[in-house]
Amino acid sequence: MRISIKSRLGIVLIILVIASATAGILLYLKYLDERLLYTKPAPFRGKIISFEKLLEINNILRKKRNLTLYLPAWLPEGYKLSAIWVKRGLNDSEWGFPIILVYSKDNYTDYRYKPGTICFEIYPASSMSTGWLNLQIRKWNSSCDYIPVRISDDVYGIIYKRAAAYCEGKVYRSPLAVLYVKGWSYMISADELNDLMKIIESLRPIDVVNES
Repeated sequence: MRISIKSRLGIVLIILVIASATAGILLYLKYLDERLLYTKPAPFRGKIISFEKLLEINNILRKKRNLTLYLPAWLPEGYKLSAIWVKRGLNDSEWGFPIILVYSKDNYTDYRYKPGTICFEIYPASSMSTGWLNLQIRKWNSSCDYIPVRISDDVYGIIYKRAAAYCEGKVYRSPLAVLYVKGWSYMISADELNDLMKIIESLRPIDVVNES
């Protein structure tokens, strides 16, 4: 059975329409992916506080919520705490979450990511966040882009091996830990996976770290 020229042209036209539509969809998905990937971090209405103020906040939290902040007792060589951020309240005496800790070698104080920094972002934990973490741990397998971490029943979570981070118009890939730490939700970023693991293993109550 022979196909007429009109039928052949019709088939070719249909194929071209389908190919064009598919290409358009793929380009749009690529656009959405890049838009998500390269979106700048949301502005943070925060202020820098002293370590002494952080100790005061910890005392308030311990009395009112029975919570204690945990800080690293170990850091890679040359790193030190260079900035502590809290959310700005209605006046200078008020503060809120998150608490952001920035560690660096060069006294970097911005809360936004930069290669060569270690950053902690801390919130009170919720049942939703801990439930999500436990779900990720249960469904983990060796092909996942994250690995489970369980230091104890009170310190556990997952580490994304190559999380995206935005800095000065570029996107970097670095390890990011999402943890439950004795009543807190922690996000910790570092350049090296081994360093991040050591930092997590070294977490101690702030009073203990302050005395050492």
